[in-house]
Amino acid sequence: MVNTPAGVFDGKRRQMSMTIQGKFKQLVSSDSLMLGSEFQRSLKLPAGAILGRAVTWLVQKMGGGVQLRPVGDNPHILAPIIAAAQVINVSQPGQEPTDLLNVEEDMTLFDATLVGRNGRPLCPGKRRCHFSSKSNREGCVFDTEHV
Repeated sequence: MVNTPAGVFDGKRRQMSMTIQGKFKQLVSSDSLMLGSEFQRSLKLPAGAILGRAVTWLVQKMGGGVQLRPVGDNPHILAPIIAAAQVINVSQPGQEPTDLLNVEEDMTLFDATLVGRNGRPLCPGKRRCHFSSKSNREGCVFDTEHV
């Protein structure tokens, strides 16, 4: 698109990007903050092996907690953001990233234990793996103080 900043998709297979920055007005459970799509009518999906491979791929990409309901009332594909997002950065107000196209993963203000053996913040893949377990998401909330 004409208004896409230069370099956003260079060298990448993806052709979509979404960036959100802000503060919550109330506490939000990490299990209730979802990423995905909701549809007005049932999806027409290929059957058999194709569907099985697609579901496997989707679950691998979005992490644990994926809710897949392609048919019926309220069809949707949803996953907790904490287990699915490519990058999450939790910052103090005034110290948040300004270049939203090059944000580094850092959830240590969300949970100080989210560090690797090197003492640095967990990489996105390890964070997604950690929060793919419902037990690791239980009791975790996004607060109203951080960006």
